[in-house]
Amino acid sequence: GRLTATVCFAGETDFASGLWVGVALEKPLGKNDGFVNGKRYFQCEPQHGLFVRPNGCLPLDPLEEFREDGPGEYRLATQAKVTEAAVAGSPQLAEL
Repeated sequence: GRLTATVCFAGETDFASGLWVGVALEKPLGKNDGFVNGKRYFQCEPQHGLFVRPNGCLPLDPLEEFREDGPGEYRLATQAKVTEAAVAGSPQLAEL
């Protein structure tokens, strides 16, 4: 199954290496509100935020895509489906 989410952030984070996509889920099934380990990456309702790897997000509109436009710049699909595997693999991070 998949969850519908709005993409709010894409890029590198301080909590883990590599690229991450921060999403706001439609339902309170997330792990944060976009604030992780003392840093605000995006804002959403409590327990609606989630960070997943880019391959865990699929754009709802097939004409949209996640792509790197330049060093550190990413074009975001406005809404995406998040796979359950991506949710399960999302890091457990304390909100400080």
